[in-house]
Amino acid sequence: PCDGPKLLRFRGRPQELSPKARLLQWTGKLFPSLGTPPPFDRHDWTIDRCGKEVRYIIDYYSGPDEGETPIFYLDVRPALDSIDSIVDRIKVATNKTLKQFRERARSARDAQDLEKK
Repeated sequence: PCDGPKLLRFRGRPQELSPKARLLQWTGKLFPSLGTPPPFDRHDWTIDRCGKEVRYIIDYYSGPDEGETPIFYLDVRPALDSIDSIVDRIKVATNKTLKQFRERARSARDAQDLEKK
């Protein structure tokens, strides 16, 4: 029986940009309106998910301070170092896109129904 996910290894890599962060920095140089500050930290976590090791990349980004409270954002995703991780990332992106599409279609149908009344 599996007792849930467990942290196996943790590695701080603050001086190394993840491939995604590097791509975002490069995109910001080509298209300045899309530019964002780089992450201030990066961690790689290896998690045991019921006997399967999955490495996650975590980029830490600064947000605007709210008074005395610092704000930061985490970009957490499986590393693209296995077929399973690639499939998981595609599933998440596809599910988000399909959900948005369904919501827009539902709104359009509701608007058409109101016009008919």
